[in-house]
Amino acid sequence: MMRNGVLLALIRSESRSTERFHSSWSSKEIRNKADIAVRPQFNFRGLQMNSECLLLTGASGLVGRMLIPVLQKHYPERTIVALVRQPEQAARLEMQGIQTVFGDLARPRLGLSPSEYARLAISVTEILHVAASVRFDLSLEKSRVVNVEGVREILLLAESCAGLRKFGHVSTTFVNGYREGVFDEEPMAPGQEFINPYQQTKFEAEGLVLEAMGHLPAAIYRIPVLLADSEDGVVSQFGYFHHLLRMLPDSILPVMPGDPDVLADMVPADWAAASLAYLFDFRFTEASIRHLCAGVQRSMRLGDMMARVSGAIGRHPS
Repeated sequence: MMRNGVLLALIRSESRSTERFHSSWSSKEIRNKADIAVRPQFNFRGLQMNSECLLLTGASGLVGRMLIPVLQKHYPERTIVALVRQPEQAARLEMQGIQTVFGDLARPRLGLSPSEYARLAISVTEILHVAASVRFDLSLEKSRVVNVEGVREILLLAESCAGLRKFGHVSTTFVNGYREGVFDEEPMAPGQEFINPYQQTKFEAEGLVLEAMGHLPAAIYRIPVLLADSEDGVVSQFGYFHHLLRMLPDSILPVMPGDPDVLADMVPADWAAASLAYLFDFRFTEASIRHLCAGVQRSMRLGDMMARVSGAIGRHPS
């Protein structure tokens, strides 16, 4: 019997009663991201030493891009500093009022000079770590460079920040691996099999954050598959599910593998970003794990989803 590759999760209620997610698996993600060259350079200006300062990683990614306007709306006076690797990224972010610092999660001390590192340690009061390597085709060793060692480096910086009030780590519901069943918003027990290095390295990264919770005000946020924007339906970044759908019109993929009765937990990307920003800014709880998911009541059967997709393809064959 084929295992099914869609995740089910319950988002925790405001009463903070324990909620859980169920998962099973079937297919591989085929989305890739190009490696980006490092150009270390210190580039944030006008930061007051006594101001609130949020260090954001992954600001140019799907979730990061959607987070920025929400975070700015929550606290307009807060300085947001983004760790970036390309001048083009810095230019776009600075047009949005974001300060930037050039660095690399894959390098010791984030590739920063001693003065840059010290300035961040003095200034940063919050860290939201969103960046990750989401390529499923990397070796375990290469995937660990950003997803594990990068987390280790950002945690070392967090430990150096004397005024740090909160540290948020964005993870994934995929940390359950091949396990099927229901899972609480709590540390994932070891021993599961993993489909790919991405899942394993995100699980290992959670372990580092959990260990750091003993001396850092840290929280973990697990996100499932992200779909289109809830307002206009635009897909800003294609994932494995989107690529599978693209194969259907030309019959490249004659069947969709999976149990039609399995519930597919997928959420709009803008909803996930807004929920993450809300929990981080207004409901932050030290040593907590939160699931930003649709849940059993709001998830769609895989069979129903594919019927809708087939209908849409029939109405728009081009």
